[in-house]
Amino acid sequence: MRFLLLFLIIFNLFANEEIYKAFEDEIKRTSLDFEILDKTYATYNFIGGFADGEYRLKSYKITPIKDNVYKLELRFVKKKGILRYYQDPILYFWYKDNKIVFLSDRGKYRFTFSKPPIKIKKLKDGYEVVSSKRVYTFKIPVNSGEVVLKIRK
Repeated sequence: MRFLLLFLIIFNLFANEEIYKAFEDEIKRTSLDFEILDKTYATYNFIGGFADGEYRLKSYKITPIKDNVYKLELRFVKKKGILRYYQDPILYFWYKDNKIVFLSDRGKYRFTFSKPPIKIKKLKDGYEVVSSKRVYTFKIPVNSGEVVLKIRK
């Protein structure tokens, strides 16, 4: 009897995981309503100085963890002559509505998105409501430097 109960519990856990994986792409696409811009960069100041300076964003990946908590994997590159230096910081963040909180080695960094400006244009036969997206800049400290994250929302 105990074996059957244990089997049912384990089967239920795996079934829920399979359902989550089936909808994983949809969850990734619909849960965030902002984009990270290519203008994002990082600055590093290492001991020795050979790879110090500004690194450009090459790619990023956002993975949902659970209930509005996400993992942001960034890939930065710096070209110096024929050499290339890479940095791959990982940031965890919580995002809901107009608030975003980043977790860093130095603590939590809280930011708020303001409501987008709305313009009302008068037309011949009515009105048109136009809202535009804004670009936000967030500075988050990482090991030996900081990430300057530019987000359009």
